[in-house]
Amino acid sequence: MYIIEKKLTANGEATSIITRMPTYLQTYSTEFIFLFHQIYRVATEDQSDENYEVFYSFPNTARKFIETYMFFKYPDFTMKNDKRIREFFGGKLEFVSFLNRINNEFSHGENQPDRLFKPIDIPEFKKNALIILDSIRRNDEEQYYAFLRSINALPHDAISKKEDNILVNSMGTVS
Repeated sequence: MYIIEKKLTANGEATSIITRMPTYLQTYSTEFIFLFHQIYRVATEDQSDENYEVFYSFPNTARKFIETYMFFKYPDFTMKNDKRIREFFGGKLEFVSFLNRINNEFSHGENQPDRLFKPIDIPEFKKNALIILDSIRRNDEEQYYAFLRSINALPHDAISKKEDNILVNSMGTVS
């Protein structure tokens, strides 16, 4: 699989080259599905040496996913991102504050440079990932199960029951 990659030469000319598609785009149908899977992993996995990058990059992943999802959910370009988040996450101040803190403080850092030097806060990231998944399921159940099918996964709260042979049928319901 290949993509056309645009590049600028040293003198500012735009050129294009054909390059191999990144593995994550070969595995997932879109970057959006890739981002959902990374959020799902933070919600369902314990951080280890094998997956630390998923947790380390979570704030940027969550920010990018939420901004994209919210814009497609509420495509009114005059609507501010904070309003989209309030609309979707139920206007609960603690959810909105929590998500904004992760998305702004942890993913950018320019206003809080001390955050960039502290270890990542795995419990806080897990809580944020669960809020995102729970909200998608609550507000758009059909989309939630379509996301799960796209990554071949169980509902996030059924992971601990995986050993009990829980099956997800083609409609995404647990049986």
